[in-house]
Amino acid sequence: MSAGLAGLAGSIFGLFRAVIAPNNFGFELSITFLLAVTMGGRKSRIGPIIGAIIVVFLPNLLADIHLFRVIAGVIAGIAVVAGGIVM
Repeated sequence: MSAGLAGLAGSIFGLFRAVIAPNNFGFELSITFLLAVTMGGRKSRIGPIIGAIIVVFLPNLLADIHLFRVIAGVIAGIAVVAGGIVM
């Protein structure tokens, strides 16, 4: 199943680029794939998808400082509440 999805993604990439060459897949792209799998976990099917979402949206999130502060505040609030429940 994963080979079929990888083949589909490769064919869409080929149509998008109009040519497939070795320089299309550089070191930065390899590190991005590795980071997505590492962040999501490799032992589950949904993990790499979640990792890829994080890797794609994190730079956009960090670019908007106001949005970043709001989300950081919400995460800190959830951590404080969860810590209070555990204690």
